[in-house]
Amino acid sequence: MIKQEIQKFFQLISNKNFKEAEETLGKIREKLEKSIENFGYLKALEGLILTFKSDDEKLYLKRLIEAKDEKEINQFKSEFLFHVKNELHGDYDRGYFKALLDYLNFIKKS
Repeated sequence: MIKQEIQKFFQLISNKNFKEAEETLGKIREKLEKSIENFGYLKALEGLILTFKSDDEKLYLKRLIEAKDEKEINQFKSEFLFHVKNELHGDYDRGYFKALLDYLNFIKKS
């Protein structure tokens, strides 16, 4: 099931196992239906890998992956949920923010 692959991907990047995370991302890419929203979702996952690999502290997603306290995580979740539900955003953007929201839900459970 695709949800399990995505959870596995999040676990792998959290553990900095980038080679296996990229392989898992390939499997996710193959299983996801081709759509603009899913393209945005995949781009967010790619962005998470790049952010985990980077030492650049100025990256926006760096703040996301380093969020530790519940208040900060909930603030991000609220922001991303707004974008996911906002009909003024295109499908790509909604997919992108959906992936980030899924990642935050993963963090919260960990």
